[in-house]
Amino acid sequence: MPNGILLGRLVAVALDERLRAVLEIEGIWRSQGFTKRDIVRQRLGISISQYYRLLGKAVQDEEAARFAPLVVMRLRRKRRERLRRLLEGDGIGSRRVR
Repeated sequence: MPNGILLGRLVAVALDERLRAVLEIEGIWRSQGFTKRDIVRQRLGISISQYYRLLGKAVQDEEAARFAPLVVMRLRRKRRERLRRLLEGDGIGSRRVR
């Protein structure tokens, strides 16, 4: 596990246990040798769409940012990039928003 996540456990007492698990999965799933969907099912017992809803909630949570700062910063950056592409019409099949 990344050091930020281990350190975050000491700091984020108020963060929901499920959100912590979501952030941990997001931080380590690539190194596990399984698909994210399989890891989510195994560890959380939820669908991938439920996982992404929780992940979206975690990205907006300041406790989550203290718990796993690198993961949350990466997710926030990706969200900004997606929004920029959508607004600028750079994405495949995207339309320019006026």
